[in-house]
Amino acid sequence: MAIQVSLKNKPIPLPTIYSAEYKLIILLFILKYCARSNGGCNFLKLHLYMWSLRSDENYNVLLDLKNKVRANFLPWSFEPGLDKTVALGLINDLCLKKIKAGELQLYITDKGANLIEEIERSGFLKEDVDKIKRIGYIPQSLLNRANSNWILDIQQDV
Repeated sequence: MAIQVSLKNKPIPLPTIYSAEYKLIILLFILKYCARSNGGCNFLKLHLYMWSLRSDENYNVLLDLKNKVRANFLPWSFEPGLDKTVALGLINDLCLKKIKAGELQLYITDKGANLIEEIERSGFLKEDVDKIKRIGYIPQSLLNRANSNWILDIQQDV
């Protein structure tokens, strides 16, 4: 007696926050509301903003730093897949890379700005956009001070 096995590929639902399109839209909103007045944002800062949006705890850490409630960070990590998200934005002409003051920065294009204006008008992702607006621009000097407060205390049992 033979057993027949049939496998069918079924789509696996992917939470919105993990989709490349969602991350790209969030990245564009970060560029709009958190970049310097010239519109540029360095990649270290982009990683930090994306990290802050991963959880409420991370978000509160960055918000407290901005509001000067705290003077340092918890250890934070880079955003996995940011390079792919940026590549998607570059391919679709939603953002562009430029070197300013010897540092690689990301800028939103007119096409990217038009896209997020449409999204904002629709009210889609309002809660996420409001969180990004609340963080807003954080001076690099403040981030540098907070990062310099890290102390690695390694104790060995003797």
